[in-house]
Amino acid sequence: MLKRSLLFAGFLTLYGCSTAAPPPASGNLAHNKAALDTWFAVLNGKSVNALDSVIAPDYNRVASGGQSLTGVAALKNLATGLRTAYPDFHITLDDALWANDTVYTMWTSTGTNTGAGEIPPTGKSVKIQGAVREIYKNGKMVEERTFFDAADVNQQLGFTITPPAAAAPAKKM
Repeated sequence: MLKRSLLFAGFLTLYGCSTAAPPPASGNLAHNKAALDTWFAVLNGKSVNALDSVIAPDYNRVASGGQSLTGVAALKNLATGLRTAYPDFHITLDDALWANDTVYTMWTSTGTNTGAGEIPPTGKSVKIQGAVREIYKNGKMVEERTFFDAADVNQQLGFTITPPAAAAPAKKM
């Protein structure tokens, strides 16, 4: 919780405004908000085809751990894979800070890993909190940088991190 608060405090400090303030005036603000709402609706079960109208063809996403993808088709595959691996997946928008065509969001997602995916189903539930910076152009999302604690997710799924074995001491000559 402290990490989340500090991260969002940094966003607020950077832009010198409060989340209680209304979003800045922008000709595309309504379109940008609609695009964000559609993305969350797709993650929560709406047809991935809804992304065609709100994601730019040259869309680029980079997430924690270096996962990168480009284009609408790749984003549709990500959403489909996520909803397959976590059939009860749900994401909630906790907060949003708009700065013209950029939005910083804080979110919480939950789900139970019972479906096929990149890993065999563990049957374990996860709760993930993260932050995203999204950039919009002409009412479509063009860029997304997603931040969350991937090690925490793996731990919730039951995985452990084993440190490497200690190196043998060097022999003295």
